[in-house]
Parts: sequence; C-alpha cells; structure tokens
Amino acid sequence: MSKLAVQLLEVVDEERQKITSWVDSARKKIMDIKRLQQEWIKAESELDQAFRELHDAEAAKAQIFGRKQRIQETRERARKALIDCRAIAPKHPTLAHLETHPLING
Repeated sequence: MSKLAVQLLEVVDEERQKITSWVDSARKKIMDIKRLQQEWIKAESELDQAFRELHDAEAAKAQIFGRKQRIQETRERARKALIDCRAIAPKHPTLAHLETHPLING
C-alpha cells in the first residue's frame, strides 16, 4: 500500500473515531434527557398531588381531625416537590408563581 493511501486511511480512521465519539456523546445526552424527563414527571406529579390535598384540606377544615398537622405535612411535601422540580427544570413556566403560592406558604 502506498504511503499516501496509508495516510489517507489514518485520517479516515481519526474522523471515524471523532464521529463515533460524537454519537456516543449524543446517546449519553439522550439518556440524560430521558432520565430528567422521568424525574420531572415524578416531581411534578408529587407537586400536583400535594396541591390537590392542600386544596381539599383547606376546603374541609372543619371536618378534618388533626387538620393542622395534615396541612403542615402536605405543605412540606409541596415545598419538597417544588424544590425537586426546580432542581430538574428551574425555569419551567409551571413553577413561576408557586414559590409565593398561598397554599404552600399558608
């Protein structure tokens, strides 16, 4: 094989390695995105559930035995879920008004 052909094969091999590296990196990023999507779904679901429970507890204050404790525990769950959501997607529009929401801050 000629010297030029060997050099050309080396260049082609280097480029193949770069492309393989880019593909591997892209695959990793896709997996990271999928993982974050699953974490977001879980955290947002917990946030929604906590808000529903807070709303129900506030609406039925007179009927709930130990309501203050339940409301406080649910507020804490909502705060934690909000922190989890912010850690995953800090600028998500769903979270824009929740830090000062009266159901969380009572």
